[in-house]
Amino acid sequence: MSLMEYSLEPPSDSIDLGALADRLEMRLVGVAVDHASDLRCVMTMPVAGNTQPFGLLHGGASAALAEQAGSVAAFIDHPGRRPAGVDLSIKHVSGAREGMVGGYVYQLAVSRRLATYRIEVRRVGDDLAAPGDIVATAQLTVVFTNPDTTTPRE
Repeated sequence: MSLMEYSLEPPSDSIDLGALADRLEMRLVGVAVDHASDLRCVMTMPVAGNTQPFGLLHGGASAALAEQAGSVAAFIDHPGRRPAGVDLSIKHVSGAREGMVGGYVYQLAVSRRLATYRIEVRRVGDDLAAPGDIVATAQLTVVFTNPDTTTPRE
C-alpha cells in the first residue's frame, strides 16, 4: 500500500476521545498523611462514564486519576511549591465495569527538585480504608518548578 492510499480522516466508527475527557468525574474525597505507611491521599472516580467501548474502565481514565492524585499528594506534601508531572508510567492489571475506583498515593522518594509517588488504582466501596482489588499501578515523578531555596544545594 502506498502512502497515497492512507487517509488521515478518522473511520466512521471511531470513538470521540475528547468526550471521555469531558466526562471524567474525579473528585477528592479525603486526604491522609500517615507517615508510618506513607499514604498521602485518596481520590475516587466513578467507573460509569469513564469506560472504553467494551464497558471496561478506560486506561486513559485510570492514568488521569493516577496523575491527578499524585499531583495532589505532592502539593499537600510540599506546601508553597508547584509540582508538575514529568513522568508517568502505568500498568493495567484488571478491569472494572461498575462502581468506584480510588487512587491511593504513597510517597516513594523525595529530593530538593523531584518527588516520586506510587499510585494504586483500586476498586472501592463505602469504606475507603478497605480498598478492593488492584485495577492498575502507576508511578509518577513530579518536578518542583519553584524549588525550596531554604534547603542547601545537593
